[in-house]
Amino acid sequence: MNRKTLISPPVLLVLVMLAAITVVFVIVLLTSSNETDPGMTPDDYNARGAELVAMGNSENGAQLIVSKTCTACHRDEAGSVGPSFTGIVDYAGTLRPGFTAEGYLLESILDPGVYLYNNYSNSMPALGTQLSDQELADIMAYLMTQHAQ
Repeated sequence: MNRKTLISPPVLLVLVMLAAITVVFVIVLLTSSNETDPGMTPDDYNARGAELVAMGNSENGAQLIVSKTCTACHRDEAGSVGPSFTGIVDYAGTLRPGFTAEGYLLESILDPGVYLYNNYSNSMPALGTQLSDQELADIMAYLMTQHAQ
């Protein structure tokens, strides 16, 4: 008996759909923009950071860090997943050569894995595409008010 094994139509449909989903995923992954421009220099970050701080509202930023759940990881207690915001403005400009506090904070929000402060893990999502310019400005303005107590 010469019987050919064929894939049943429902199985074939599922395989085609999985292949299509995989192709779409790969295309989106390859074409999605990185939150930061790899050509940005420290001066670019510094200028953009200062611009954002100038247009930001720190009171709105204080509300945003709660609503965007930043404070779930950035706490003032031992075992915090990310560095505390308290005092961050006092040392942020000293961490990376050529970066002002504004530039460092902007880079840290847009591309948090570039520089890991004090051996914290790279668990923060890049937020460049998740925040509007105004939200980013407000958060930056808030962070720039966070001096050591």
